[in-house]
Amino acid sequence: MDLNKDDQPGVSKESSPNSEPNSSLNGKSETKKIVASKKTDKLPPLLKSRLKNTVEEVANLLSPINIVDDNRITIRNLSHRVNQDHLNEIFGKYGPIANIDLKEEFAVIEYETFENSQEAIKKMDQGFIDSKQILVEPYSSEKQEEIVLNL
Repeated sequence: MDLNKDDQPGVSKESSPNSEPNSSLNGKSETKKIVASKKTDKLPPLLKSRLKNTVEEVANLLSPINIVDDNRITIRNLSHRVNQDHLNEIFGKYGPIANIDLKEEFAVIEYETFENSQEAIKKMDQGFIDSKQILVEPYSSEKQEEIVLNL
């Protein structure tokens, strides 16, 4: 018969503040929350509040939630013969297009939804239009400025 330390006679779960949480907890995150709360319970309220705010700020900075879902995509390496009608016909297969901005060998297409833009990237990146391999990627204002400067 296996006994963990919580099942041993004479040892209660509350008797040791440093004891590990019982094994019925689901996952490590619950364990960490219990351990963290035991450590921060003894802090002064102001310090506890500041610590909580700092942890939340760091978590927000690292969170993928800060990545803006942009409905725009950038298409590079287009043939000079490609026009807006071509792009509307080819990229319209992936969803309704709100706007097309075509400049020489690159274009920015704005879809009505983020999901449509991601589908277009997935299906068209490294594809061919007018015998030229194109690059299709999420819109980036920094890359856009770089492209304009290189023209």
